[in-house]
Amino acid sequence: MAPHVIVEQICVDSIAHIRDTYRTGPLKSRLAKYHAHVDDAFLGWADIWLEPEFRQWSIEGLVASLEAPMLLIQGRDDEYGTLDQLDRIEARTHAPTSRLVLDRCGHSPHRDQEAAVADAIVAFAKDVRRTVRQANRR
Repeated sequence: MAPHVIVEQICVDSIAHIRDTYRTGPLKSRLAKYHAHVDDAFLGWADIWLEPEFRQWSIEGLVASLEAPMLLIQGRDDEYGTLDQLDRIEARTHAPTSRLVLDRCGHSPHRDQEAAVADAIVAFAKDVRRTVRQANRR
């Protein structure tokens, strides 16, 4: 769900914005109930993505080695990534892929479109199971 294989400008911009929100608004106190060391958790994540050197990060070269079927899920309104992430995965893998793009959905498809995501995962798992069974019969 909402995979990243490269760093996109939309991601950098959104992380810079949320880091500012973290420093000036209630986000820090909301996250503190989930993290004993909230600054380490949040700023450790945000600051690494905002390092200029990190803009070159890519795992595109590793995608070709993936062999398992993949269900790629992306929200059309994801503030951290675009459909280019899915396009890049599909262009580089030899594994079977399925794609679910959800309208009115941000970076957390499992929360924004819970039922659609659950239904897609169930259908995907059934299809993989059916494919494996057919392959075992040969």
